[in-house]
Amino acid sequence: MNKRICIFILLIILILNTVFSQNVYAEDEKNIIRVGVFYLELYAYLNSDGEIDGYYRELFDLIAEKMNVKVKYILSDIKDLGTNLDNGEVDIILGAAITEENVENYIFNKHSIALEGFALYTNANIESVNFENLNGLRFGYIEESQKSQWIFKFFKSISIDVVPVVASRYPELEKLMEDNEIDLMIDSAYGFNKYKKIYEFVGDQVYIAATKENQKLLDQIDKAIADYYKEDGYLIPNLYNSYFDEEHNKIDKSISILTVSIILIFIIFFIIYITPKLKKVLIRKK
Repeated sequence: MNKRICIFILLIILILNTVFSQNVYAEDEKNIIRVGVFYLELYAYLNSDGEIDGYYRELFDLIAEKMNVKVKYILSDIKDLGTNLDNGEVDIILGAAITEENVENYIFNKHSIALEGFALYTNANIESVNFENLNGLRFGYIEESQKSQWIFKFFKSISIDVVPVVASRYPELEKLMEDNEIDLMIDSAYGFNKYKKIYEFVGDQVYIAATKENQKLLDQIDKAIADYYKEDGYLIPNLYNSYFDEEHNKIDKSISILTVSIILIFIIFFIIYITPKLKKVLIRKK
């Protein structure tokens, strides 16, 4: 009888433990936001440790901290982002452009998170672009990129005829350029591209996109962003400027150099003039 009771109690404990463990796991899953990004320097890229880095990560780390949630970043090709969102593999996408097609399928947060700047790069002997000297060049682009599509329309509107060469992501375009398979490519205006930048386009406002079932999540994200602006209106703008505002960075560097120079001057002054006087005072006291 006692053995049966013991076995029954052990079974109850085992069942409760299993259920409790599953609930804890479920709660952990609910507190993880899966964030989809695509490779675009300096917005999202792989650092020397092979980890996803860049402005989007730093920005959303701040948002996640305010929301008290964990984040899992998933780097994908541009062509796979929509599929990943539709299939529930990611909860949101960072850097989504508002287009007619996107508006039909997805919803967006209220606060723009960046201006995505693009530029044309070349390995050809082109000192300055008048666009006519681009005729006949092999142009590497990302087919699913809204900016690439816009540039093709722009070329067509000004009667520029280029030879299209498709790639899946921007590092592939650089490799094509290196292998001399293309003469011209589109890339981030702010990245590490080693080729000659010949023209920069005005950036597009981009947002955070989600499926229509995730309106509540986008509202929470917008609230977190709004709270940061209420508490410290410069935190997010300063983060953005640290990546993309060259003039801001030049000023910051100048201020840093000036500060260091002042400190060094003060140290030298102290050593040359103040230290000997202090020694004399100490000697007199003895």
